[in-house]
Formats: sequence, structure tokens, C-alpha cells
Amino acid sequence: MSRRWRYLAAALLLLLALPLPGCGRENGSAPSEKPEESREETPMQEESPAVSDPAKSEAADPETIPEGYYFPAEPVRIPAAGEETAWELRFSPSERTVNFVELPEETTAASVTVRKDGETLYQSFGSDSRLCRFDTVRADKLTVLLEGDSSGGSPKAGFLPGVAETCAYLPASANPGELEAYAPSFQKLRRVVVITGLCWDETGEVVEIDGNYPALMQALRALRDRCGFELFATLYPARSLIRAGTAGEITAQNREALTASILAHAAAYALDGIDLDWETPADESEWRACSALIAGLGPALRKKGLSLSAALYPESLGKLSAAARPALDRLHLMTYDQFDAQGRHATFSGMADAVQRALEAGYAPEQISAGLPAYGRPLDASAAWPLYREQPLPLTENQSGDSYFNNPQMVRDKAAYCSLHRLGGVFFFPLTGDLPADDPDSLLGAVDERENGDSR
Repeated sequence: MSRRWRYLAAALLLLLALPLPGCGRENGSAPSEKPEESREETPMQEESPAVSDPAKSEAADPETIPEGYYFPAEPVRIPAAGEETAWELRFSPSERTVNFVELPEETTAASVTVRKDGETLYQSFGSDSRLCRFDTVRADKLTVLLEGDSSGGSPKAGFLPGVAETCAYLPASANPGELEAYAPSFQKLRRVVVITGLCWDETGEVVEIDGNYPALMQALRALRDRCGFELFATLYPARSLIRAGTAGEITAQNREALTASILAHAAAYALDGIDLDWETPADESEWRACSALIAGLGPALRKKGLSLSAALYPESLGKLSAAARPALDRLHLMTYDQFDAQGRHATFSGMADAVQRALEAGYAPEQISAGLPAYGRPLDASAAWPLYREQPLPLTENQSGDSYFNNPQMVRDKAAYCSLHRLGGVFFFPLTGDLPADDPDSLLGAVDERENGDSR
């Protein structure tokens, strides 16, 4: 064979080896490695400060990542203008691969800026984030500028891997014909949970309560074959039982029948797991019924190779029994619809405090998945839930009008906090409140996955 034909043959083989378009899995095969464009960091908007290009950054050497993710650094106070406090973090003994700065817990900063050799890596205004996650760079020192009180200590810096896994809730009313636009999002997700489609009635039978549910599940199964995520469905007591105050009583009486009905439904719809969202048991007897259901259902699902998750608000973390907690494969910690003294919804500090409460209540770090809202709430806590996709925000702002949101930078900071504390991951509510993950303003697109390829 001539040299020319050998070159042509080699080129043809290379083309045949390229992955087909889609979500990275074809005909049910194992997930392929994500294409490079799916792992790019979220671009900054034009009006935002320039950031480093992760594609030009050196890959982190896992052997250089210390226990706890922090690097030795000498914090030096340097002169600053006006109300600013400035620190220079000098790494020892040499240049490091770095992607986060952590502020002291006592810090109350109106603004935070992190720079490398004059280049802005991170900037935030009006956020209470204490963990500043930016694109991975190599540096021998970083400058941290704070506008506010930082008397409690000095910043620290280091390298973090991406979040362990991402999950999202999808309402049962979602239009199956519109799911394809979210294919980039499904590609990044480990788990998709369909909510508001099922309940159980007074006989302990699973009931479909949204006529769209069968068609939506069929479309999601097809996407699962392409993208490789796990498919869950959420269950809760029928609203009539909750209104009548009999949800706990019915559940206790029909627990075995309910467990059998759940297993049958999971088999009929080829589910990978079940999610419980009982909002909220009214008294101790209902919490006992809820705990007993979880304690029995978890092992029953595992015998079938399925998983169990449950959604809880922070104030309910201590209500489940000691037998119920280990039966959960994942605790979906609803760190939203919570407000601080200023009326801000779903703050960084609120999430961090809720995570600590979950750990103190006896949940293992790997069980905990922290909730990230794809919607805002008014500062007066009134009943409005404007979706993020309708008013995406720049990386430096979290407030739009009188509503407070989580912008991509705060979502990235929160996910980094979960990585730092080795949690199970994060979840979004709802998926369709966000923009598709390939949009530069997407919340899900801003979350960094594990550096070793597929986060799943």
C-alpha cells in the first residue's frame, strides 16, 4: 500500500472511532467519556470580569492534592484602598494548581475579588459565599480583596475536585416533546426524579395522578438509554389523606401493601429508584409511620437493585428514626424556601448550616445531596417563585428586582462546598427552571464535575 493510501486509511479509521452525537451512550452501552465541550467551564458574560481559560490550564496531579484539599500558604496582609482588606496568599514551596479560596467563617464581605498577577479569577457582590470557586490555574500566589469585616482570620486556598454527582427534579407535567432541548442537561445528570406524578391512597396502592406521567416516563426512558442517568419517581400520601389527618394511620396499616405496590410500579416503569417527599408529617405518630415505611422500603428496594431517596427540610432532619436514616441511599436536603434575616432566599450560609445539621443528626456525608433552586423568591417571602431561566443573572449578582436567586457563581460555590465536605452531591429543583446546560448562563452548566471524567 502506498504512503498516500496508508494516510487515507488511517484518517478513515479515526473518523469511525469518533463518538456519535447525542448524550454519550448508544443502545444502552456504558456511558462514553463526555466530549470536551461538555466539561468547559461556564463562560462569563461580557460585562463580567475576565477569567482564565480552563482549556489552557494544566491538569491537576492527584498526587499533589493534600488531605483536606488545602495547600500550604503564607497569608500576608498587604495595603488596600478604602474599606478593603487585602491578603496575598503565597504558596510553599512552589507554584500550585489551585481553584478555590475559602474565607474565614466570621467574614462578612460586601464584595470578594480573587486575582492572579492582576487577572481577576473571581468576583462577587452581595453574596454570603465563604467559598470562592474559580477556574483552575497554576499560581505561586493569589491576591484576595475583601470589602467588609475579615477580622476572624485569614483566607485559605487549595484545589477541589468536582461535585460527586448532580441530580434534578422534573415535574410530571413537563412536555415530553420539549425534553430534547435539555439533552445537554440530561447528559450531566446522575439522577432524574419525576415529581407530582404519583401518590398512595387509603388502600396502600400507588396511584398515577397526572395524565402526562406515562408519556413523560416513556420519553425519559429513551433519553436514559442515550444519556445514562438513573430514573426515579417521587411518591407522597394522597393530599386527601394529609388534609384528613389520616396519612400516618393509613400508611402504618397498609405498609406491606404499599411496599408491594411501589415495587410493582417500579418494575412496570423500569425505574432505578423511588423518592419520598412527604411534606410534612404532622405529628410524632406520622413521623413514626414515615420512618417505618422508609426503614422497610429501603431494604426491599435494594433487594431488587433499586435505590431510595427522601426529601427533607432542615427543620425535619431529626424527626426520622435511627432505623430509617441508613435505609436512605440519598437524603435530598431541601436547602431552599429558607430565608435569612434580610429576606434572602437559599443563601450559601443557609445551605452550609443545613448540611452541618444533617451531619449532627447522624446522616453520613455521602448520603447528603444539597438542594439548589432554579427559581427565586421575593425578599418579603411572599408566594411567588419566578424561574431563573426567565431572568438569568450575571455572575456577580443574585438579586433581580425584589427577588433573590442563586446565580451560576453561587451555585458553583455551593457545589464546591459539597466537594470540600465530601458530600454525595447536589440536586436542582426544578430542572426546567434552569436553562439547558449548554447555555452559558445555565446553573447546571456552572457546576464542575469530577476531574477524572464522568462524575457518575
